[in-house]
Amino acid sequence: MSFMVESHEAAIAALAVALLVVSTLMLWMLSFGYAFGLSVLARRRGEDHPPGAGTLPPIEVVVPVLNERGALVDKLRNLDRLNYPGGISGVVFVDGGSDDGSQEFLEHLAATRADVGFLRVPAPRSKTDQLRIALGTVSEDMVLVTDVDSRLDVDCARVLVEALMVDPELAVAGAAVRPATDLLEERLHWWLLNRVWWLEGRVAGSSMVSGVCFACRKSMIDILDPEVRADDIHVATGARVLGHRSRLVLEAVAHELRVPRTIGDMVRFRRRRGHAYRAELGRLARRGTAAPTAGWVARIHLWQF
Repeated sequence: MSFMVESHEAAIAALAVALLVVSTLMLWMLSFGYAFGLSVLARRRGEDHPPGAGTLPPIEVVVPVLNERGALVDKLRNLDRLNYPGGISGVVFVDGGSDDGSQEFLEHLAATRADVGFLRVPAPRSKTDQLRIALGTVSEDMVLVTDVDSRLDVDCARVLVEALMVDPELAVAGAAVRPATDLLEERLHWWLLNRVWWLEGRVAGSSMVSGVCFACRKSMIDILDPEVRADDIHVATGARVLGHRSRLVLEAVAHELRVPRTIGDMVRFRRRRGHAYRAELGRLARRGTAAPTAGWVARIHLWQF
């Protein structure tokens, strides 16, 4: 009798070990294995050194705002330092209902600087709604979208617009994100994400981008759904569904300041952002027939979540 019990327990233990091994292999394949496979495919395409774009067009900058009064001055200084040969014709701050003095500050700023505009959206349904309204007011074809809590490298805008100019089918170009934190797990998260997104753009022409900073064509206003909360994923995937390409440009760097400092912060932040991301990825996966490569990229990211 004891022999049968011991055999039964050994079988259960062996099954548990097998499940653990299989689960670990699946998780590895969905992250590092997936990245390795993309690297192999990208290497077959050769080096990624696009030709120069020549003369660059003027751009407008759109900055969504919500209760970020303390960061607005530094953000404007950062934008003023950008090295963009085509010229920045204007910066549009679009406020989503701030009550911390941001609106009053931006109203005064717009009254004293001709190159600064201010839009008030009292009750936006989402940040995507703010972008939709702001893009409807800009006059330039090329638009740079960036969060208040980010700082862009001096050449970030130039590199992103050069990518759009070189490839007429490219509609969205995202900057690589570098989190301003000492938390190793957060830095590794963005290192891997930047790399995977860059590879997806190279291999499939369908890359996710971060709302921290991306450049797009003004025509992207046509795909913005005000109900969507993950505006960055929505813009990138929507471009692909319409037959355009999206990609991440590693040479364009944006530093994100409002980032997790502890493991607990990171878990809470990823959980909060993950809900909106999953919803938008699921929507793209269901529309995959219109853009097959974008569809399978979305399904893989859903499995990763």
